[in-house]
Amino acid sequence: MCSGASGAEYDAVGVVRFSNLQGFLSDLEDVPLIAKQFSEFNGVALQTGSIRPTSVPETVFEDNEIEIIQFEGVQGPNPYFGNRELQIIIGRGGQIHCTWVAEFTIVIDKATALAVFSGDGQFTVVGGTGRYENATGSLQTCFESEPTPLTADSAIATYTQVGTINP
Repeated sequence: MCSGASGAEYDAVGVVRFSNLQGFLSDLEDVPLIAKQFSEFNGVALQTGSIRPTSVPETVFEDNEIEIIQFEGVQGPNPYFGNRELQIIIGRGGQIHCTWVAEFTIVIDKATALAVFSGDGQFTVVGGTGRYENATGSLQTCFESEPTPLTADSAIATYTQVGTINP
C-alpha cells in the first residue's frame, strides 16, 4: 500500500464509507464519501468529498482467480459542502480544504464475487476556515476496503493520512 511519511506533523487514521459504487461501475459516476478520523493534530474529525474518475477503469491483470482493475481520479463535487470541488476535513480549529489526485485499484476474487477497493492519493491543502483560513500543505492518503460484494452500492475502508499542514 502507501509508503507514508512516518513521524509527520499530521498523522490520522480513520474509517471511510464510499457510496454509489454501482453508478460508478456502470456509468463512471462520482463516488461520494464520508469519513471519521482521529489525529493528535486535529482531534476527532469528519471528512467529506467525492471521487471523480479521470480515466476509464482498465483491467491490468486477469486470470481464472482474480481480476485487477485500475483507474485514476480527482476530487469531485462535495455533496455535503454545496457541491464545491473540495475535500473537507472538519475538526478542532475549523475546516481544512483540500484538492487531490489519486490512483485506485479494485481487486476482484472471481470465486467469491468479492472486491477490495484501495487507493493512494496526494492531497494539497488549499485553505480552510478558522485556524486554517490560509493553510497550505500536503497529505498522503491510503485506504483499503474489506472484501465487498460486487453487487453492493457502498463499501467501508480503513485509511491513513499523513503529511504537513501549515496553518
